Amino acid sequence: MRFLLSCCIMGAFLTLGTCLECEVCSSSEDNCHGPMKTCGSDENTCIASVMEVSIPTGTIKSFGKGCASSKMCHLGIAEMNFGNGNRVRVNRACCVGHSCKTAPLPVLPPVDTKPNGLKCPGCFGVSTECHETEMACTGSETKCMDMAGKLTMSGPMNLDVALKGCANQLVCSHLKLGHFTLSGSSADLTKAACTPASKAAKKSP
Repeated sequence: MRFLLSCCIMGAFLTLGTCLECEVCSSSEDNCHGPMKTCGSDENTCIASVMEVSIPTGTIKSFGKGCASSKMCHLGIAEMNFGNGNRVRVNRACCVGHSCKTAPLPVLPPVDTKPNGLKCPGCFGVSTECHETEMACTGSETKCMDMAGKLTMSGPMNLDVALKGCANQLVCSHLKLGHFTLSGSSADLTKAACTPASKAAKKSP
């Protein structure tokens, strides 16, 4: 469930936006292949993405290709950290047309787990609310993220979800309310807010 939810969240950062054709696919394998589809009028490039979902029991990666605005090409890595070993990271790379079928997929560097002196409330709940606890932000995470909404999966299955945690500026620049669909699942975000992270209290020597 957490993997599917994260896929839906990922849609918020892959804003699909010229009669350009791009390969469209998604997979949990090292690559994916799919049909060529005509992009929308505001989509001027093809994009490949990798998403890494980390939970206490392990890490899962998924890959996707599709249409996008060229504004998405050089944004960097989106970092979301919900605490207790729950983390989502996304990276993208752009290409054009049929060349995307053989272009190398984007990669993710090792996770920066060093605390950066900031803190946020963090939690991951399958309900309209989650019970937050204070968590330390790491690496480039300088914002506190607060999201909630409804997840719909095939089955059908509908779940209310709530997430809080640390995020980097890229996530907060593109986080917004609304409906997103990816990999056969969809999410309707009714809450999508970011605030500056607080300074963590220094430990006594």
